[in-house]
Amino acid sequence: MTNYWEPTAHLLHRPEDTFTADEQASVACLLAFFEEMDGVGPLTEDHLWCRNARDVEVFARRLQRLPIARDDAPETLLSWLNVQQSADLNSFQRARLEAIPGWSG
Repeated sequence: MTNYWEPTAHLLHRPEDTFTADEQASVACLLAFFEEMDGVGPLTEDHLWCRNARDVEVFARRLQRLPIARDDAPETLLSWLNVQQSADLNSFQRARLEAIPGWSG
């Protein structure tokens, strides 16, 4: 499995005031990713994004491809997946999606 979180985690060793906008958004997503995995923290947009990415990955690993309409994936998850194809994503989000089997964003 691709280590998609490590490049962003390295940013935590730098002062926040040196972050670009993309780095700042990536760090926020990384922290939400860890919090969502542990079931802690407030439920933010970043947490929901990370949860959806994880849910898609569960289907993709089982199917060895991204889920499609005829699979048993919820329609809301399929819609979310379609939106990600053209969404303005930060570096962490792009790396996270690229780690999912079948992703070709």
